[in-house]
Amino acid sequence: MVIFNTFFGTKKEAATEKQVVPVVKKVPPEKNQGKYATAITCMDGKGQGLVKNYIIEHYNIDWVDLITHSGANKILAENFNTPIVAGMRENLGNSVFSSHKSKLIAIVGHSGCLVNKAGKNEQIIQLRECEKRIRSWGFGVKEKIILLFWTKNPRTIQRVW
Repeated sequence: MVIFNTFFGTKKEAATEKQVVPVVKKVPPEKNQGKYATAITCMDGKGQGLVKNYIIEHYNIDWVDLITHSGANKILAENFNTPIVAGMRENLGNSVFSSHKSKLIAIVGHSGCLVNKAGKNEQIIQLRECEKRIRSWGFGVKEKIILLFWTKNPRTIQRVW
């Protein structure tokens, strides 16, 4: 069976009985209930699902708030665009102090970034600088900060700190 998307004018195959449709393993609780984490990551959509799934599966989290910007780890590490960094800080504060009460913060870098051309080793150094900057903001909470790096080909993610 073919489904035609009239809005985008595209066709796509519908799942047939022979195709395997993924089943969600974990049903999250209602909005504003459950455990939250926050990820500061690139706007590149290819990695956002990967990051969210990794955090949910490895840290017993129900929801992940995303703070995104192109080259987020480079911008936060170098602090060269203060309005953007101020926005990241405000959004992180909202996630930590709102009803979400995020207890885990992930800072994420990735290969092939359009803005951050640095290699993996340099991005890991940037991620550590990001961690220092976030800790310096003094939110007064004992949030756990993890550093993640994902690659586009093959699509993998790993904790680097």
